[in-house]
Amino acid sequence: MTQAAWKSKRSWYLVSANDRMISPELERFMAKRIGATVISLPSSHVSMVSHPIEVANLIIEVAKAEEPQVKVH
Repeated sequence: MTQAAWKSKRSWYLVSANDRMISPELERFMAKRIGATVISLPSSHVSMVSHPIEVANLIIEVAKAEEPQVKVH
């Protein structure tokens, strides 16, 4: 490996706005540093448990954005 993936690939970051384990301000700072697309949920540290639909929708959105474009000849 020659460089971190976030330096050359698109990134997404989910900020848990009510997180008391990792400061939401720190999460936003880290996301900005890597140039990530950020979404924020009004949840605690484990947002995938309290907001499973929103987290699943984010994963689906990211997967669609990263789908390779198929060219038909």
